[in-house]
Amino acid sequence: VIRRFLGEDMSNRTQANEYFVHFLREPRIDPESGEELEPAVLLYEPCGSIAVVRDRITNHMKVLNTSNKTEKIRLVLFDAAVKHIMRITRVFALPRGNVLLVGVGGSGKQP
Repeated sequence: VIRRFLGEDMSNRTQANEYFVHFLREPRIDPESGEELEPAVLLYEPCGSIAVVRDRITNHMKVLNTSNKTEKIRLVLFDAAVKHIMRITRVFALPRGNVLLVGVGGSGKQP
């Protein structure tokens, strides 16, 4: 239906999953002191694939784990978990953003 009314190009665009996040950009860091000069720009933009987002989340976890010595974050980032993280961060970025997360106890995947 899309191909017939909107053409081949639009049909190909709708077939592929596009993911958008607002945490891909890096903050501006002072090269001499290593201090953060400006926070990262929170621009809601396409990220390409789940693998790109997974790598970014993994980097955030590494930074948090190096700064916090007592508690380590250990998440298994399977595709469904990454998609949930994208949805949750989008809601929290909105003004007055709220979300109710409901899950069955013990249903999470273990490392």
